[in-house]
Amino acid sequence: MGKKRAYVVMNGRQTGVFDTWDEVEPLVKGFKRAKYQGYSSRDDAEQAWQANQAAAPSFATAAGAPAAPTFASVPPPPAFVPASAPAFVPVPPPPPLTPSIRDMKAAILQAGLGVADLVEKSDVVERYRQALAAARPAAPAFVPRGAASSPPEDPVAAAARAAAVPVRPSNPRPPPMRGSVTTPTRPADDGADERHELTEEQESVCAAAMRGESLFFTGNAGTGKTTTMRELITRLPQRGSGKVFVTASTGAAAVLCRGTTLHSFAGIGLGKESTGLLIKKLSKAARKRWGQASTLVIDEISMIDGTLLDKIDAVGRAARGSSRPFGGVQVIVSGDFMQLPPVKVSRFAFEADVWPTAFGSNQFCLTRVFRQRDQSFVSLLNELRVGRASPATCATLQATVARGLGAVDGIEPTKLFARNVQVDAINKQRLLELAGATTTLRAQDEGDVRRIEQCSYPAELHLRIGAQIMLLKNIDVEKKLINGSRGKVLAIQRKDGQIDSIKCQFKNAGEWNVKRDEATVEEAGKVLASRSQFPLRLAWALSIHKSQGQTIDLLDCDLQGCFEDGQAYTAVSRASDMENLVVRNFSPRVVKASAKCLAFDQRLRRGGAAPAEDEDDVVDLTADSAPAPAPASGGWNYADGRRPPPNRAATLPTGAPNCLAGKVFVTTGVLPTLDRDQIKAIATKHGGRCTGAVSSKTTHLIAGEVLDDGRPVAESGKYKKAVTLGTAIISEAEFRAMIR
Repeated sequence: MGKKRAYVVMNGRQTGVFDTWDEVEPLVKGFKRAKYQGYSSRDDAEQAWQANQAAAPSFATAAGAPAAPTFASVPPPPAFVPASAPAFVPVPPPPPLTPSIRDMKAAILQAGLGVADLVEKSDVVERYRQALAAARPAAPAFVPRGAASSPPEDPVAAAARAAAVPVRPSNPRPPPMRGSVTTPTRPADDGADERHELTEEQESVCAAAMRGESLFFTGNAGTGKTTTMRELITRLPQRGSGKVFVTASTGAAAVLCRGTTLHSFAGIGLGKESTGLLIKKLSKAARKRWGQASTLVIDEISMIDGTLLDKIDAVGRAARGSSRPFGGVQVIVSGDFMQLPPVKVSRFAFEADVWPTAFGSNQFCLTRVFRQRDQSFVSLLNELRVGRASPATCATLQATVARGLGAVDGIEPTKLFARNVQVDAINKQRLLELAGATTTLRAQDEGDVRRIEQCSYPAELHLRIGAQIMLLKNIDVEKKLINGSRGKVLAIQRKDGQIDSIKCQFKNAGEWNVKRDEATVEEAGKVLASRSQFPLRLAWALSIHKSQGQTIDLLDCDLQGCFEDGQAYTAVSRASDMENLVVRNFSPRVVKASAKCLAFDQRLRRGGAAPAEDEDDVVDLTADSAPAPAPASGGWNYADGRRPPPNRAATLPTGAPNCLAGKVFVTTGVLPTLDRDQIKAIATKHGGRCTGAVSSKTTHLIAGEVLDDGRPVAESGKYKKAVTLGTAIISEAEFRAMIR
């Protein structure tokens, strides 16, 4: 008997496909009439599960038939698999009626769309779905369960409902299986249960998505990207036009959106092989996922390399037999390119060949920040995001060093460092300060030794009672026991002479026994390497890279050695508020932003919708940039790469004749609405002067966000000299405010 690589639970406390016995045992042990089976590969397990599902009764309960079992009492399983295993979605029974090609073409003509150019069957289906989308409201409002029933369905929509791949009924809703790619009702919300009304910008994104359009949306911290993504995940399945697959670029990000990794959905493993080889190795399960997909959601797209995105596009086209981007699947992507770039980036995702075709005319930049408890902190983060640190920002962050952060519920502030060597040194030192002996937990590795280190779990885990730890997998989302949860070790428990579990006290989640878990590295459905280890790591200190995507309630970050674009911004933005943040070794030199990403971000922002006036509930993030109104289409096409000129029709400020007396100004970078000649004229009119170079006599440097060539303004000689001399660096908006 070979080692079991996967298990199928047909009858137990929870059913589905699982990767380890540790997951299966609590589901079947002591359960009356439990039924399960182990398999040597995940593909075999998935095939067995499919056969089991095909033989199972429909989700819909026929009149007089026994009621379907309720799933409400079953605790939700982990939504994140450390391995990149191909995920599997059980398919509900087929609908009773599927329209023929002739019927679909008739519906297309009825909707006023042509059919003469349709050659492939997939083209007919796609045009048919467009006809259905046109027959529906562009963005249906959210209707709580139990609300008034909908109006009668029109004939075209009724035919669509019969043709579409059915989804599970909304009540009762079975929890997603571990490893399955499903669409949840709503991701975990860090305790925020209240539903917020969307802004006009967010509704524009949702409306485009509900029309079946592929799109990209981004925004600064606090602009509602997560809220928008949650709303999309809620609304999209309501169309009933096929399966919605929710993915993210990394495992940690996948936890937050309750999806799977993009690599796992696409079936490409690590994606390092050539495009042709990836297509050749594509498993049947992956091809089936691509075939079922109507919409693919990708969160944290900034962590996806452009070359990899092109490979995924090619795989989708091959799997679906279509020449359209991603094989005709609607793709919705979101992320902030101003944070850390992908590891070993060759091209950013927006530089991928498929990007202009798929998203070029549908790119949205959210610009409004909902009022928060500490709006000044949001403004500070916005500066760091674009590679800028004004004197006020420097003073604010440097002053945090004097602040003392104590432990809360026994959990000390987490320290962030730029380099792993610093992290390891702090964790080792703090561990040795604890009383008692050190327990060393060694991983059990199998397979290709070259691939083992790609597993997310440590080769050796050193623990003592009282050690501060972080969970590395998703155990119970509802109890917020997820990847990134922090706690401390209470006991190391043994069974039959072997270490069975680590008893931990987690912040906001209580006590929990953490058992071994197996992480695998897979390609084309085959396990290449596996590591069995307790999914924990010491967490007095973390690297900035490991922290991306997490919110840390008590944060002490050291920016010494920050060397990457977006690294300082990523570190500071992990904090939930300013009061619980300490920043050490801060200086303007560590604040960097990618020139390419900044130029890309600015192009979107300059095409964004103008801020609404007299809105008490929102704050305009770009009040100093006065962007031009968006095109009527709701998106922007920047394929020519040209930077829009400043707004020459902008109103010039007027104030007292000598309000700028004694002030000497220099400008650098592209300003939102004024050019250098206008700045000079305004300064002279109000008693000031404007020169061409920064010197000891310069009182203010008026800086844009980027230079003419797209590089960050912080790279200009004027900016660097102003920092050295301590010259005040201000924005155009701050310059305007001086004129009174």
